[in-house]
Amino acid sequence: MFDQDDTGVISGVLVVLGDDLGGREVTDSEKEAITALCAAGALVGAILAGVTSDKYGRRPAIWFSSILFVSTTECMSDLITTQSLTRLSDHRRNHSSNSL
Repeated sequence: MFDQDDTGVISGVLVVLGDDLGGREVTDSEKEAITALCAAGALVGAILAGVTSDKYGRRPAIWFSSILFVSTTECMSDLITTQSLTRLSDHRRNHSSNSL
């Protein structure tokens, strides 16, 4: 249901990923693995959505996937906000100590 959103988001993330994972540059192989895992997750999600629709009906399956999408997006948003605030705090701390 949301697989195209994931593809669009991952392409933007790979451009700006840089050295955010462990302080070293992400290799092309790792970027390929990230993209492949995203597609594999979409495949698994599609299979689970089909099974859920068959068992419980289409409407509950759509509700469940929507709630799951919103809750995971909210968790990632909180994580990104926390990470951004931490970096901003570190940046300000480093600049204030350099100016003394």
